[in-house]
Amino acid sequence: MSKAHRYRPTIVALAAAALVTSMVPSATGSSAAVVGTISQMTAAAPGPCADVTQRPWCNTDLSPDERAGLLLAAMTQEEKISLLAGDDLIGVAGREGTHTGTSRGIERLGIPTLYFSDGPVGPRQGQSTQMPSPMSVASSFSRSSARLDGAVIATEAKLKGNDVVFAPGVNWGRTPLNGRTFEYLGEDPHPAGELAAAYIDGMQDRGVIANVKHFAVNNREGQGLSVPESPLGAGIDGSRLLVDARVSERALRELYLPAFETAVTKGHVGTVMCSYNRINGQYACENQHLLNDVLKGEWGFDGFVLTDYGAGKNPISSLNNGPDLDIWPGITYKPVEVMAALATSRVSETTMEEHVRRILRTMFAFGVFDRAPYLDDASRIPVDRHHEAAADIEADGMVLLRNQRVGSTPDAPPAGRVDPDRGRHRSRGRPQQDRRRILRRHPSPRGHPAGRPPGTPWR
Repeated sequence: MSKAHRYRPTIVALAAAALVTSMVPSATGSSAAVVGTISQMTAAAPGPCADVTQRPWCNTDLSPDERAGLLLAAMTQEEKISLLAGDDLIGVAGREGTHTGTSRGIERLGIPTLYFSDGPVGPRQGQSTQMPSPMSVASSFSRSSARLDGAVIATEAKLKGNDVVFAPGVNWGRTPLNGRTFEYLGEDPHPAGELAAAYIDGMQDRGVIANVKHFAVNNREGQGLSVPESPLGAGIDGSRLLVDARVSERALRELYLPAFETAVTKGHVGTVMCSYNRINGQYACENQHLLNDVLKGEWGFDGFVLTDYGAGKNPISSLNNGPDLDIWPGITYKPVEVMAALATSRVSETTMEEHVRRILRTMFAFGVFDRAPYLDDASRIPVDRHHEAAADIEADGMVLLRNQRVGSTPDAPPAGRVDPDRGRHRSRGRPQQDRRRILRRHPSPRGHPAGRPPGTPWR
């Protein structure tokens, strides 16, 4: 079996030119040609919603909520329950031609299959482009870099046949001992939220549904056993799988939740992933306060919540308080458990249907029913064209700080310096004019160069 997440060491960006130039007028004809080819491939076949007379939920004049309601009314109880759990146990290994997660559709009703992929640094699916660490994106304080990063990953995931990407991660860097901190956007909740919203915008503009994670207070790894040469391990003391994070409401609101709130209210993220840990005694994926009161209530989140892998615990508590989709391994929401909960009236039919409605509504809102399925064909990814784009994202996050009195002169000139006008590291090994040429070649999705305009600290 191949490693769970193999990368080509020198490939850092593969899908940005096609993806970025498709959003704005391109200055290069070759980039436009690449985009045109991708568009033709993804739109070559009609979506499952082709017959409005037989399937009234296919009427695109209706709202996503109306369409979901019509489809839900046409489903049997068994069909509804079948959408609550994932259907692929081995895709998480990350082999070529597989998907990190799969939720099979229902052919009778034209419900398409959803495919999911990790993650914040690129698809976990055979050989993939390793994008810069989100921590590096955070150090750039650049919305354009975050947007471009999300768009690059979305395009590659799309060309590998995925509909949803498990990214971005916005748990703040409370401790450097958290093994997942490199996947997150820094220790300050405000810029983390702003950058996450831009990342989500870049990803969802490419037709891929983003998934903000891990909700919430998933900020420590724990100490214990580790698997050599693998990110996997079993924390014993303070494990994020089992730890109970005791947090005051004020700390939740000021530190742990703001980035998620921005991702939902400003980024309009399509899905949210609940985490392994407990918060104030309740598991995150069964947490009434966080999932129902805050996320779906106060913030008005209208997408669907899915579990981290294996984060589902109790079927009753999860159905009443928690996620809409138990993506892996699908044990918590397996049909026999859900049917037993309904038969004993510990979960109402209305509650169960609300989970299904959220999944369907999100699929309608993001056009999954109305487009052709994305094909898994990595050969269409323009690898070489995107080395420079990802390198630019990485360079934007290079920051050099040093202690120096104002007006003092160092004994020796540094190898690089921070340009006060552009706010990034400039090295003598790479002429600035070359950087500007690359920036012009890869405009951001909103028509601005990928570099920060002079004198602008945020963009």
